[in-house]
Parts: sequence; C-alpha cells; structure tokens
Amino acid sequence: MLRKEGDPVALAREARGARIAGPPLAPRVITARRGVIDYAWVAGQPRPLGHLAAEAAHALGRLLAHVHARRTTASGGLPGWPSRARDLRAYARGRMRDALARTATRAERDLVNHVARRLLMTCPADGAFSFLHGDLVAGNILWPGPSPVLVDWEFWRMGDPAEDLAYAVAMNDMAAAAAVAVHAGYGSPAGLIARARAWEPMVLADAALWIRAHGEAGWARRLLARAEAAAA
Repeated sequence: MLRKEGDPVALAREARGARIAGPPLAPRVITARRGVIDYAWVAGQPRPLGHLAAEAAHALGRLLAHVHARRTTASGGLPGWPSRARDLRAYARGRMRDALARTATRAERDLVNHVARRLLMTCPADGAFSFLHGDLVAGNILWPGPSPVLVDWEFWRMGDPAEDLAYAVAMNDMAAAAAVAVHAGYGSPAGLIARARAWEPMVLADAALWIRAHGEAGWARRLLARAEAAAA
C-alpha cells in the first residue's frame, strides 16, 4: 500500500480522477479521506521518455487512448473557470487565458498569443471533450511491465485529448521517433496529430509560467525557451 497525504481539496480531486481512470490505467484507490489517499502498491518505476523505445512509446499511446475513452462529455474545462467551455475552440481559448494571466512581460504575452492563434486554427468548433490526465511528466508514468500506469491525477479534467498527447511529447522532450510511436499506439488521425503539434508550444509556455509561479524559475526559463523554439 502507498499512502499519500497533503492538501485535502487537491487529494479529493486526485482520488476522484484515479477512480474514474481505475486499474490498470491508475493505481486502485483503497481508501480516501480528508487529506489522505491509500493506494494499492504499483511496483513500477518512471523511466526517461525522451528517447523511449518504439514498443514502449506505442504502449503509452494505447494507454492514453484508453484514458481518454473512459469518459466523454459535451463541455469541459478546468476547476475555477467561470463557466464550462462548450466546444474545443473555446477550451483552447480558456487555456490561453490561463497562460496569459501568469505572464509578466510583453514578450511572454506575445508568445502566448502567437501560439494560441496557431492552435485555434486547428481546433474544431465541435467535438467531444475527453477525460485527461493533465500532468504527463515522466515521474507520473510508472512502468511495472510493458504497459505503463499513470499516477498523480490531481490535474485531471475534461478537455481536448490533443492537449494530453502534446503534453506527453513536449514536456518530456520526446524525440520525433518516440512521438510518432505514441501517436501510432493511440491511433491518432491526421487531424488530431496536427492539433497536438499545435498544442505543444502552448503546453510548454503554460507549464513554464505555472512552474515559475510555484518557485521553479530555472526550469521555467528552459521551458519558455523551448516554447519559443517550437513556435518559430
């Protein structure tokens, strides 16, 4: 058993997300009470994802397809938004506003607006919202065997599946071959791949600004530099 203790609101949300996903996509929640979650033990460890072998990248893509299929809705968004987004284009605009709210300079605002304009051109004004993990860094992906398990579901939401795919690729600085294998495992149609690529500089910029607000200035600078390079 693994016990996790912390902020009651964040852990209550995490427990709900882990239960929606359920095994084998997530560890089994044994008990969840105020400020505490007890998980069934998962024997796997994280691994570097930048040059993930094709078979493992394919397995990660299959896992994300199963996660996104767990629940679909006609609207979505993040906790704290004043209203729910009614289409994927509105969702992208909401994520743009999230990032803009954390910018500190004109250059950062210009970057967010630039990548958002490119993203919005790829987003349909319809389409279902999918159940997203929302924080697909390598440390949240355990490998107990050939198929991974996702942990730390605090940032789950109903959103654009292309954003989750972009986060997995961009935040882990995946090589092109690994990214192609993730999309192949997912079964991504061409339109979803194009949209995920448009999401990549947005998720890098948004994550950088969030990370800076939480005290990781050096990491944030590196991510912003990568967002600028991806947007060029």
